[in-house]
Formats: sequence, C-alpha cells, structure tokens
Amino acid sequence: MAIAERRPGPGVIHHSDQGVQYASLEYVEELRRHGSVISMARRDNPYENATIEDVVLRLPHFIEEVYNRKRLHSALGYLPPEDYEKSLLQHDNQREPSRTLLTLSVQ
Repeated sequence: MAIAERRPGPGVIHHSDQGVQYASLEYVEELRRHGSVISMARRDNPYENATIEDVVLRLPHFIEEVYNRKRLHSALGYLPPEDYEKSLLQHDNQREPSRTLLTLSVQ
C-alpha cells in the first residue's frame, strides 16, 4: 500500500524488525522489485532503529506536529490534545461571565 500510494523512488531504505512478515520471501522480493534497500534490526536490539542524535533532532517535531495535533487520545474523547484544548477554551468562552455580589453589612 505504501509503495502504491507514496511511490518511493529506488534506494529508499526500508527498516524493520525481524518479524516473519518482513522477512518473508514475497515481501523481500516486492521491496527489491521496487529498488528498496532492506535494513533489518539485529535480534534483541530495540535501540538500533535510531541514534540519540536523530531522536534529539526529531522529537520536538514529533511532539508538536504529530502527538499534539494528529494523534488521537482516548482519554480526551479521541481528540488530539490541541483540538481538545481548543474545545475547552471555546466552551469556557461561551459560558456566561460569573457575577460577584458584594454585600455590605447593614448596621
């Protein structure tokens, strides 16, 4: 689906874990047919997918663009945090202003 919709050019790196679905002959042949470079993490090495420099560089973008704006959160009614915050502000702005009654003691 990714190949059909995004049409990556030859040389794109396909990195995965060692799941049987990624190591199957049909899958590997499909990647090779499209000129992909196949990269697979070593066994029992979850840190191989990124370097710390890559994380430091990309984390702010991920938090702002993906986590806060696109990722749906079940605890927020399946809204991204940014949309949830906007809906709270909208709701607060639609409420009638609170009234403060000042009372003076009568002597």
